[in-house]
Amino acid sequence: MTHITAVMEPLEPLEPGPSKWTPRPLPMTCGVCGAPAADVHHYGSVACYSCRAFFRRAVGEHKKYDKCIRGGDNCIVDVVTRTNCKKCRLKRCFEIGMKPDKVAQRKNKSRKPKSPKQDFRINMASSSPASTSSSESRETPTIDDIELIATVDPSDEFNVVDICDIAERCVLEEIGGDVNVDDVNINFDLDTLEFDIDPESFFQITPSLKLTIEEEYKICEIEAAKDLIIKSFFQTLVENVPSFQESISLFLYSRALGVSFDVTAEKVLTLMGKCREAIINDMIFGGHINQALNRLEVFSHIPQDLKFKLFVSTMGSVDIFKRALIKANRDKSNFYEQKKACGFSEDVLKNEHEIAVLQRDQIPTVKSYGVEMLFRSPWAKNISDEEFFSQTLDTLGNIVRDDVKLGTLYMLLILATPGEESSEDIKQSPLIESARYEIRLLLFRYLKNKFPELPEKAEEEFNCLLKLLSQLETCKNIHLHGRIQKPTCEQTSVICYASM
Repeated sequence: MTHITAVMEPLEPLEPGPSKWTPRPLPMTCGVCGAPAADVHHYGSVACYSCRAFFRRAVGEHKKYDKCIRGGDNCIVDVVTRTNCKKCRLKRCFEIGMKPDKVAQRKNKSRKPKSPKQDFRINMASSSPASTSSSESRETPTIDDIELIATVDPSDEFNVVDICDIAERCVLEEIGGDVNVDDVNINFDLDTLEFDIDPESFFQITPSLKLTIEEEYKICEIEAAKDLIIKSFFQTLVENVPSFQESISLFLYSRALGVSFDVTAEKVLTLMGKCREAIINDMIFGGHINQALNRLEVFSHIPQDLKFKLFVSTMGSVDIFKRALIKANRDKSNFYEQKKACGFSEDVLKNEHEIAVLQRDQIPTVKSYGVEMLFRSPWAKNISDEEFFSQTLDTLGNIVRDDVKLGTLYMLLILATPGEESSEDIKQSPLIESARYEIRLLLFRYLKNKFPELPEKAEEEFNCLLKLLSQLETCKNIHLHGRIQKPTCEQTSVICYASM
């Protein structure tokens, strides 16, 4: 039987700590990947435990990462992509100020292949007599006295687990307080640890690509909340925008008959502005839309005033996203199937057709990003803006298309992503960042589940969707402020409801 011992020098106790270990809070954001991080400096900067361990191994073991996996040395490094490109991750570590000279050098033995199953039993023994008492063994050591020297018995054929990460975290969180991790030198000398576990099962750490039951249930909950939000938009506009139902009816008749009813782009833009005003007023006074948005569990921990600022700043980008889906699904058999593929709820579609008294197959699809006259070139002040707008929306539409679940998750991510023009309190809010992190992770897991045999495709689409977030905001500004046509004070009987 193989024996592994962890040897520690006798340490002077600090004040007695709590007998039960509690995890250290993570109020900060990792400068490398954006994951939650403790309020301590790791090697000179704020980083999460994962990036701290990566930097220590890269520097301490003199690893060379000379090749970027994408060849551009500018890969996105976040909590779900940080393991993709080690070169860009290490480069990011240096950029945020992590210092190689603060990394304690460790003596590392080469790892050997795993041996057949052995019988292991855990038996921690200390070189100090004081460790014979269980109560004394819980005394907390001082940082300056911690010195564990890592050596492995050469005769041990077991593939040794690097437990430095776990040990450092447990020690620091047990000590608590404002501690600089760079002052701590932790290494391990494994001598008398006996494991009563199966080494083969111990190393089964590859995560499953399939969505868990909890993740599938969460996506279903989000879809239900999205349907309620769309329904609340329809109800709010019916109650607060004059002649809204007549506008819907005439819009659908204009599609079915191929006539415009003497409507201009300026008049459509005017009524769209009135709709935006009604939506904002509803959110201010706690109306249908506000109540529906509060049903989104991922935002439940965010204060109401921050949520209001966040949603007002991101709703316009959601509108642009819906326009991308409208054009991407122009190959459907009719307008009803087109909007259904875009994720519009059955209740709203049913209400629309009841208003117009038309059969579903009588209304042809929309071939552009909503009402065609709004995007008939030239519609933007600069032709380059038109090209950027079309390229962005076409790229986004081709990725999502009629995947309603993917569209729902991405719409939620858009709602959680404030743009450059947003106020600093929502851009820097850790609560909003936490919600965004949760949505990004669920989106990444969904794509991995969607392409189980094509992991590179899943990562490529995920990275592309992240890049498109900022481009959507630019497209929103082009649509609102960079158009040739301007709203008019005249009323119109048709509203661009196709993309709402």
